[in-house]
Amino acid sequence: MDIYTFLSLSKEEQANAIGDTDYLSEREEALFKVKLYALGDFYVEAFFTAREGEIVKFKAFKSRRLLVPYLDNFMETVLA
Repeated sequence: MDIYTFLSLSKEEQANAIGDTDYLSEREEALFKVKLYALGDFYVEAFFTAREGEIVKFKAFKSRRLLVPYLDNFMETVLA
């Protein structure tokens, strides 16, 4: 699947698509828990409500610059 196909899916279909992908990391942002997944040649952030754990939205991207918020978590995992 490419990024454009993913973006054309409904939220439910996007949730199903990331279900079989590689989970990479997570972070906190405001009132959300954001989980990062690798899907083919792009990444997907899934934004969950902190309280209910419901998916609010997805953000798909290819830019490695958008991985910067996850670097501390990656380093903790590698050094552990």
